[in-house]
Amino acid sequence: MKKILLILFVFFPFISAASVLKHDTIPSIPYDVNPKGKKKNLKDRPTIIPIKEADSSSFKISLQLYGGSQGLGGDLRLGLIRKLSLRLGSAYTPFNYVGSIHSSGLATNFTINANFLNFHAWADFAPFNNAEGLRLVGGMAYTYRGLLNTNFAPTGNYTLGGYTLTAEEIGQLNIGVTLKGFAPYMGLGFAKSFPKHFFNINLDLGAYYVNAPTAKITGTNLLSDNYQLEPKVNDNLKDYRWVPVLQLNFNFRIK
Repeated sequence: MKKILLILFVFFPFISAASVLKHDTIPSIPYDVNPKGKKKNLKDRPTIIPIKEADSSSFKISLQLYGGSQGLGGDLRLGLIRKLSLRLGSAYTPFNYVGSIHSSGLATNFTINANFLNFHAWADFAPFNNAEGLRLVGGMAYTYRGLLNTNFAPTGNYTLGGYTLTAEEIGQLNIGVTLKGFAPYMGLGFAKSFPKHFFNINLDLGAYYVNAPTAKITGTNLLSDNYQLEPKVNDNLKDYRWVPVLQLNFNFRIK
């Protein structure tokens, strides 16, 4: 008898656990259980809160390289919100042209050199939900260096009234135009500011409103008196305040 009791004492916990698993004595409670005497109400069901997808308006960064009428340059583009982004960058214009003209019996070589460097901050705003590729662009630039220099040098003799003048006797003429200072910008942008994945191309079309440029005229030999034309040239230049901008942008998304 003692042996039987000892066996039951040892195996009883295992027998009880097996019985619980077999009959599933812990009932599951569905969310729509209807207590007795209470009508079903959809409001009593638990609310399922969907998980939000990643916000497409999150902070974005891209590197922009471009070429156009204001030269070659690069911008760091920052997406502040979905419709608004900021561009910080600079543009450099290295331009050099050599040509020749022949007029009234005088052959002349000329060179045109341009050296412009500006730093700018532009803001892009896409106001239309269904046309995010159309952007309003505005901002400011500071022209740190703005020089346009043209030099004329005769290459042959010139006969006037029976007298023959050599190129050295005629001399050379140099006209330099300087443009510096702050300039507001306004324009339109075409195509989205940021690439959807890694790369895209967009376009800017607008204009700067610059300070009035100033001219400096110097000459040698027979052309040395041309400096007297400076006041007239500057008066003619004072109305040329709008500088057009057309540039093609290549964007590489970083974030």
